[in-house]
Amino acid sequence: MLALPSGTRLYQQYRIDRALRRDQNLRYLATDERQGQTVLIDEFFPAGSRRLGNLVILPSNSAGARDAWAQQAATWQGPELPGRRTVQLTFEQHGTTYAVLSLPDGTTLRSDVQRRGRWIPGDVQTLLEQLQPVLSVLGPAAGLVTPDSVTLTPDGPMLDLTATPTSPAYQAPEHLRGETLDTWAAVAYSLGATLSFALSGQDPPGPAQLALGIPLPTPPVGTPDTLVRIMTACLAPVPAGRPAQSNLLGAPTGPVVTTSRSAVKVVRAHGSWVTHVLLHGSQIISAGADLSIRVTSVGGEALQRLDGLRGQPTGLTMRPEGLVAADTAGWLHLWRGHQLSSVQGSERTTHMTAYGDDQVLTVTSGMNLTLWNTSPMRPLGAQRAGDQVITAVQALTNRMIVVGTARGEVMVVHPDQGTVTPLLPPERRDAIRAFATDGRDVYFASGHAVLKVGQPQPMLTLDAPVSALQVLPDSQVIVAAGRHIFVRDQAGTVTELYAAQHEIHCLTTTADWIVAGTQAGELILCPTPTTDSNSPSILHGQ
Repeated sequence: MLALPSGTRLYQQYRIDRALRRDQNLRYLATDERQGQTVLIDEFFPAGSRRLGNLVILPSNSAGARDAWAQQAATWQGPELPGRRTVQLTFEQHGTTYAVLSLPDGTTLRSDVQRRGRWIPGDVQTLLEQLQPVLSVLGPAAGLVTPDSVTLTPDGPMLDLTATPTSPAYQAPEHLRGETLDTWAAVAYSLGATLSFALSGQDPPGPAQLALGIPLPTPPVGTPDTLVRIMTACLAPVPAGRPAQSNLLGAPTGPVVTTSRSAVKVVRAHGSWVTHVLLHGSQIISAGADLSIRVTSVGGEALQRLDGLRGQPTGLTMRPEGLVAADTAGWLHLWRGHQLSSVQGSERTTHMTAYGDDQVLTVTSGMNLTLWNTSPMRPLGAQRAGDQVITAVQALTNRMIVVGTARGEVMVVHPDQGTVTPLLPPERRDAIRAFATDGRDVYFASGHAVLKVGQPQPMLTLDAPVSALQVLPDSQVIVAAGRHIFVRDQAGTVTELYAAQHEIHCLTTTADWIVAGTQAGELILCPTPTTDSNSPSILHGQ
């Protein structure tokens, strides 16, 4: 029998409860009899080892591997580091070496993918960002990163002290030439293979298969370019082509601020699409498809990251009680500083907007409109919006809400009265994608056009579909379409404010700033134009 039997005592402190698995080491679930807690114990037991009673007889050529294993365990016995499993103790007994590890409150990445399926790209990007600090500090001592060595816990992913995996998918190509896997280049390669596993739900082809032309699984649609670039670089066939330990992400870990024009700033805040953005004083609060909320100063400095979203963001607003966000999993979240409280609705959420002084309204996948109180967080009531598919929602200043449908219809909702009144029939319009109001008039985007309620003809028509819309108090209309931000002044002159490198998804404005969020996770900060701007016109509205 290879494993120690249940009841075996080690180091006069630990009692073996049961064996868990065998790699290069044997792993046991054990009880620390002094502390009264459950721990994991790894026993160095490479292939070719034998056991006589409890005594381990190691292969004659294993001395170097044992020293390296013990040295790695001792490295992990240092100070606490986020993302790293703590090694509590290493000791020698029965002719081999043992490591006592803290028991994680979580599951392995492989088990999670087998249970729930492949991860969405935003989650994989977040996983990479959470693993980067510990990998950059430990380097080769981190060991190979595999779906079995990444444990998912409520506090984030933890790296486990495991041995070389049997699957060749996570072994760098140089291992086929007899080189060791205790290098940073090998760690980087295993990380790239693990990212591919998380995105696809399956082990990637091994180096030999890749050399024969078998491709990696295609990343899902919407995978951030940065994630694809890092994963591809990690899987480079030559060690020199993989990211350096000190520059794993290929860029500084904080936001990257550049200037495209003299007064325009571009700040990378998210690892994927920016879905929602708002300005609160001198702070920009943004939600992204990476399932995080970031707080950034208007100067481009990263201030805070808020986690807790269970699905893609569907709304973001500031209420007197704090920051409120909704997600596609049907959860409504309230952050009071760092304190988070969450409530789950009965259906998935597609949209959310502020309402009144301290309420929000959500639109569900079943086309129900639910009014929520935010202090305390609880639903106040729901009503059907009809059979139309709602594609946009906007609160008005007079406690009314306008909703737009996939058929181009605009309706007015009075949540307090429980009524839905048609405002504009569908006619021959594209789906309504955005609303805006200056407190007097209501503007909406339909396809490539921007219209004002009460006027049959578009105010302007652009080359790309309109994705976001805002109106300033002086009636200037700010429009995002494709990669461009435009402004239409009171005279009807349309001017391009900025041409971005990536598609723009959301937009917000104040008297001082226009902030847009892009597909690449960037925030674009433009000074709000003055009414007497003399910028050259490139389009003219109708």
